[in-house]
Amino acid sequence: MRGNRLSAIIFLMTISIIGIIGLQTYWLQNAIEEKTQEFDKSAKRALYATIKDLARSQAETTFIARFGEMPDVEQIWEEAEIEVENVLIERDTVFYVDGVRVNSSERIENLSTPNGDNVYIIERHSSKGSGEEDIRVTNTQTIEIIEEAIQNVVVRGITQEPNLETRIGEKDMQEILAKNLELEGVQLDFSYAVIKDTLVAAYSNVDQVDSTYFSASLFPDFPGYSALYLGFPSKGLFVLQAMGGMLLFVLVFSILMVTSFIYAVRYMLQQKRLSAMKSDFINNMTHEFKTPLATIGLAAESIIHPKMKGDDTSLQRYSELILHESKRLNYHVENILQMAKIERKELMLKKEQVSISELVLDAIDTHRLMIEKRSAKVEKSFCQEDDKVFGDVHHLCNAISNLIDNALKYSFDTPHVAVDVTVEKGFVCLIVADQGIGMNAEAKEKAFDAFYRAESGDVHTVKGFGVGLSYVKEIVDRHNGEVILKSKLGQGTTVTIKIPQNES
Repeated sequence: MRGNRLSAIIFLMTISIIGIIGLQTYWLQNAIEEKTQEFDKSAKRALYATIKDLARSQAETTFIARFGEMPDVEQIWEEAEIEVENVLIERDTVFYVDGVRVNSSERIENLSTPNGDNVYIIERHSSKGSGEEDIRVTNTQTIEIIEEAIQNVVVRGITQEPNLETRIGEKDMQEILAKNLELEGVQLDFSYAVIKDTLVAAYSNVDQVDSTYFSASLFPDFPGYSALYLGFPSKGLFVLQAMGGMLLFVLVFSILMVTSFIYAVRYMLQQKRLSAMKSDFINNMTHEFKTPLATIGLAAESIIHPKMKGDDTSLQRYSELILHESKRLNYHVENILQMAKIERKELMLKKEQVSISELVLDAIDTHRLMIEKRSAKVEKSFCQEDDKVFGDVHHLCNAISNLIDNALKYSFDTPHVAVDVTVEKGFVCLIVADQGIGMNAEAKEKAFDAFYRAESGDVHTVKGFGVGLSYVKEIVDRHNGEVILKSKLGQGTTVTIKIPQNES
């Protein structure tokens, strides 16, 4: 995949993810605002209901004290006309319906209160100076509505002057508020306060209030005289809990979406890197095959040249060269085929008892011409104990050859390689150490990745396909062993293989 195309895809995916998350956030904020507004309306209705309950309770107490008992609406209902005597004094009556102020001298038609209740038509007729009031209630549907209107007038008539102690008295403010909040579906810890110039501690359960509190006048006829404040310390948490399912869904969906996006981007970048490594592999493989083939071709031409007749020494040398290069080709082809089998999970091992030291000698012999050509020094050290393991001769020999090949290739002009075989605690240990160029931290981390080479790109200062160490690790893992890599840049590399002896 081309870099520009991949960058464009990642950019578009990023914009899409940001857009979706942005829309979800906007939608969630709106939902939270709506839930908050719904909560605020419920709290206000409960607050108004509490003030109304306090007023009615005061009115009942006052009325009973004056007249002995509260009036029965059905007893005084006759032809939709009710007379209330000696109630109103000189000034016009003002009706308050949940905080809405309406003069009694007006005709009220279909008035809506803040909480959505309907107020039915009420007409007031007054005889000047008579001290009597006719209140006509029309267009009502139930007797309960009429009773409500009458009680409001009664309450208004007998509570003309504000008196905080009379209004609240010894009533349990918290109990009344809790009841009205429960009726509104709000079951949450709350705080309240009554303020008359300053906070009245006797009727409050907090020391101070802030702008988050809801408030309403305790005496609607006398705004500013005193007010009841209602607050919810955990209001925000309550709203969030009420939307718990929605929040959880959005959170889980967003996490899944972002995780999928990250995984997709990482996968695409990995595929891009793998594609580049495979391209390098093909280029390097072509070069690796071209060199021995050219050498074999030149040697064959030399052998059939007429001047070579009778020159047994030259014939022997060229024949050995052809044999070596053919083995080299076979070695590369075998590595490629085995890695293909490993990737397809088709690698089969034919295990038997085999000596690691003998495999080391065979691997060194395979690289004899390279050792001679580069004047390399290979030091061998074998233990006297039994170093046999239960393994595949062919694949173990190839793995050891890969280690020696890397040690020679990644060394300086005159390689110095040490090969040691020891037995420790039931494991046969093979140690291949060189004094070559070494690896940095990044190269060490990726050394066992297939097709990875410390030199990236189509570079042939060091020949190879990048399958050596990945093949070694796979073979050792299949023998229940362990590969340990130690390397420092400029100081050389040491690879240790540990294979158990008692596997059978």
